[in-house]
Amino acid sequence: MDGGMPEDIYRELRLLENEDPDKVFMVLAKTCAMVKALNEWVFDNSKKRIVLEPHTESSLTTTGFSLRGERSSLKLVVGKKVMVIHNLPLQGLANGVMTRLLRQSQEYLVLER
Repeated sequence: MDGGMPEDIYRELRLLENEDPDKVFMVLAKTCAMVKALNEWVFDNSKKRIVLEPHTESSLTTTGFSLRGERSSLKLVVGKKVMVIHNLPLQGLANGVMTRLLRQSQEYLVLER
């Protein structure tokens, strides 16, 4: 499928997943704006959504570490896939793994690989 509105894209994705549940399907988007629109549509149309607000406290040592960018809330949907990324800017790498959010609490997220 090329193009279409988020609801059309996710309808097609659900059909593919139902036809072949042993396969993994993903949506590739051409722009960051399209990724944002797709993510917002999934979040807005899900019942098990959660919003995590940023915290300033950390038990990590911050020597040589600086936060850049803007703090924003994290919007997730329980049961949906998420990509957890670890950026290594000095090496020019962004490593990541696909997981599924199973549940959350005040202290942690439970993810399944």
